[in-house]
Amino acid sequence: MKLIFPFILLLLTFYGCACKKKDPEPESPGRRFFLFITKPDDHYNTIEADLRNPKGITRDASGNFYISDYDNHYIVKVSADSQVTLLAYVEYPQGLAVDANGNVYVADEENHNIVKIAADGTATTFAGSGTAGADNGQGTAASFNHPMGVAIDSHGNLFVTDKLNGLVRKITPGGEVSTFAGPFSGPTGITMDAYNNLYVANSNATILKITPTGEVLNAVRGQPTGDNVFHVPFAITVDEEGNLYVTDIYDWVVRKINVNGEVSVFIGTRRTEEDPSQVVFYREMYGIVYSEAYLYVTMDYGYVLKVEK
Repeated sequence: MKLIFPFILLLLTFYGCACKKKDPEPESPGRRFFLFITKPDDHYNTIEADLRNPKGITRDASGNFYISDYDNHYIVKVSADSQVTLLAYVEYPQGLAVDANGNVYVADEENHNIVKIAADGTATTFAGSGTAGADNGQGTAASFNHPMGVAIDSHGNLFVTDKLNGLVRKITPGGEVSTFAGPFSGPTGITMDAYNNLYVANSNATILKITPTGEVLNAVRGQPTGDNVFHVPFAITVDEEGNLYVTDIYDWVVRKINVNGEVSVFIGTRRTEEDPSQVVFYREMYGIVYSEAYLYVTMDYGYVLKVEK
């Protein structure tokens, strides 16, 4: 993996908030949502950034957002005052998380690594040999096979969904990698609640809950039929009440799982073969993060959606 900062990417056009443009209007009855980040020259009063394929999204305690752009191979920072900057180069970035010190950890999927980006943009390999495998060990002596999601607990431990190994891996602050839970069926998204319980989006249409000791307590299972069940869950986040929100990339919706385990469509309309015209958003939804009464969702073609809870 090339952990060099490609200055040529700085030539890409980034803009702050545009002025005197029309505001994006809500399109979904009963719940307001807005375009948070759009492409340049889209003529909306939003933050503009030249994203191509945003995947992961997270937010730090200071209100800064971090977005992984898979096709442009970089991590974008959107500051609390809406300034967009290129933070660092990562070749195939997926999920990401930020610790209490402002370090950003990114799953570099195709390079089978976890990249650490310091606050000054310096990127280094935190864990992973660069070759697909399932070895535990210290730092670059360990190996992953298509890492996808990253979450951080209150002690600074990382938890990584290791998709093709079907595992959840744990990385200590010192870089020691171990197998925490699994095997599962293609885990992708991962999030953590206030009690250090993990929730994992599994490719076989299930959502897993894993306790801090690694015990799998229950699973919400879906089938590819009906409006309120999962098809291909991808990313997941949790609010302060314990409700889960999951992007379902095949159906182009965000689903909500309340604290009683009931599943509903939170935003979007499920795509069906019988009536594909029922879709509200004609874009796949990937990453998702909850922050201060809003959900932020990355979408295909370079958009980020802001949804009122």
